[in-house]
Formats: sequence, C-alpha cells, structure tokens
Amino acid sequence: MLLSEMLDAVEERKITRFRDMEVSGMAYDSREIKPGQAFFCIKGLVTDGHLYIKDAVKKGADVIFLEREPDEEIEDVVLIKVPDTRYTLARCSSKFYGDPSKKLILVGITGTNGKTTTTYLVRSIFNKAGYKTGMIGTIENYIGDKPEAVTRTTPESLDLQ
Repeated sequence: MLLSEMLDAVEERKITRFRDMEVSGMAYDSREIKPGQAFFCIKGLVTDGHLYIKDAVKKGADVIFLEREPDEEIEDVVLIKVPDTRYTLARCSSKFYGDPSKKLILVGITGTNGKTTTTYLVRSIFNKAGYKTGMIGTIENYIGDKPEAVTRTTPESLDLQ
C-alpha cells in the first residue's frame, strides 16, 4: 500500500521528509521489522518504542510513526508525528488490511467474571449454527478449529487485523 493511502486513515499528523512509497507492512516491535515497513513507537508498561527507532531503521524501516521527536537525528526516513501511536496503529492496520472487521460478525464480552466461559459458549453456539468462528481469549485463541497459544492477553490492533 502506498504511504499516502495509509495516511488517509490518520487525521492529525506532522510529517518530516515525506516521500510517497510502497509500505510492505507494519510493526510495533523493532525486532519484527523488515525492509520497507513502517515502525510504530508504542509506549508500553515495560518499555517505550521510541527507544528502538535506530534499531528499526537499521532493520529497514522506511517510515516511523512517533509521538515525540527522536532523541537523535534520523536520516533518510519519513517521520510521522501523531498524538497517539497506538490509536494510529489501529487506524493504519485496519486500512492496510482492507477493514476486515466490516466483513465479520463481532461479539465482545466484558465484565469481571465469566468471560472465558461465555466466549466458549458463544463460540459453540455460532459453530453449531454453521458459522466459521475465531476466538481471542486469555487462555487460547482460535482461528477456526486451530488453537493458537496466547502471547499477549490483550493483542495490539495490528495483530487483530
């Protein structure tokens, strides 16, 4: 996807060194970056993605989404400053993958107790009704009938898309 197309999903931004280019993917973990991808500096509970800008650039990131100016000068990379990189990642990943949630029936379950039990019950009901299902939970995730190990109890928007 062209960067200009991706930026259609980003309302508030300040761009440094803009050049339109093909963006081959996105990552919020600098260890996952591949050449031609955009890196999103996400502030987490343990670390801050802004600390890994140089690592992402070394691995081939062409575009950096950030909330604050980098500590050091970054050459030859498009910098896009936004108020909230986590929100921007959600908007960009949805756009990049063609807004997949618009093609799905989604059920969200919240509350203090019983969420896991309820997700298994809802999944079972949809399966019996002939629907293909997926499930994201704290114990395991399912894509169809294939279980996947949970790596994060709350996946990032990019992982969901």
